[in-house]
Amino acid sequence: MDLTLTRRTFLAGSLAITSTLALRSPSLAQPFAVPSHTRTELLELALTLTDTGFELAQPLIAGRYHVTVKNNGTSPVSHFGFGKIPDRITDAQYEEWLQSIGTDKERTDILAFEDIAFVGVPDWPPPGGSASGVVDIAPGRYLLFDPIGDRGATTVMVDGQPVDAVEPASDLTVTLREMQINLPDAAFTTAPVRWKIENTGTMSHEVAIVPVDPAFTEDDLKLLFSLPEDATPPPGVPAFDYQPVAAIGILAPGHTSWLDVQLKPGHYLGACMLPFSTGYPHAMDGMYAFFDVA
Repeated sequence: MDLTLTRRTFLAGSLAITSTLALRSPSLAQPFAVPSHTRTELLELALTLTDTGFELAQPLIAGRYHVTVKNNGTSPVSHFGFGKIPDRITDAQYEEWLQSIGTDKERTDILAFEDIAFVGVPDWPPPGGSASGVVDIAPGRYLLFDPIGDRGATTVMVDGQPVDAVEPASDLTVTLREMQINLPDAAFTTAPVRWKIENTGTMSHEVAIVPVDPAFTEDDLKLLFSLPEDATPPPGVPAFDYQPVAAIGILAPGHTSWLDVQLKPGHYLGACMLPFSTGYPHAMDGMYAFFDVA
């Protein structure tokens, strides 16, 4: 699977199915705040995004981390993933696979996308802003990569031994599975909260929270997905600007991460934009959910 091409195809192709789609600076995100009742003694990881790469201290020590991701660049396209390479892959095989990514000879016989244990990092921080959450980082080699922008890929080494840690406090649980995003019944508010996000399925998933027009419906979303690339939507379909205001990156099956979230009042779409090998996203098979923040 071509990680770069496939995901770029979706965001620049499938999501560009209408002339109304554009990446923009988010307007519905509150100033970032970590819920005070969720603060526990965790390792701290500061990860900085520039427009051309990643900055973080290495090597890391295995453990449960409070991760703060800051976007010091100018691009609102700040999507990335962070995942552990299987221990069975030798260093030579890993380097060979890295060199093949994005080419017509990608070595899926060495390493398949689903074999990477992605940890669900806090994702899509706006320019000048940040995102934060909690992730578990086991020892090993990690791929840190940007599938749609210009930050490329880098390898992060994590030393030490696995450590049992107390689960951080959270306010609500979101469950991901094929092809569902299960939200809690409790009302969503503007308070700063921490979401516990569990992938209970057998495939990797992600979730992005996108503000949408109050009039934007499930039928509108299905219509946009059904249109050919570059087609113009029928009159009356509200604009759909894909710019998440809260998100986690790819989360492997059986993994959990925690995301600090604060939203303004409005109508929102939660969607998994991770593509199948055919190039279209899980959302097109129904992995999305609408909700309102009062």
